[in-house]
Amino acid sequence: RQSRHPDRHPRTRPAKGLFTKPDTDPVEIVDIEELEMIEALQESSGPSLLDILRGKQSGSLPNAAVRDHILHVMRLRPQASANLLLLCEPTTS
Repeated sequence: RQSRHPDRHPRTRPAKGLFTKPDTDPVEIVDIEELEMIEALQESSGPSLLDILRGKQSGSLPNAAVRDHILHVMRLRPQASANLLLLCEPTTS
């Protein structure tokens, strides 16, 4: 028999305890622009993704976007990554 309440089906119910284990860091949403910033930082031997995310959680703006943490807390100004510059390079025919 099918339930009329989809939230009561075992596959649609939130998993209790998911992402709450002591060895699991908080979930962060990172958009493409932020990933490009992190890639550019990596190309210049900057902080790792893990360092950025952990610093954000323990920093003064834990609820802010990753971009805001990089720009305002870490005070870094990443340049465009090499991959992004290649994508934007005009093609000659």
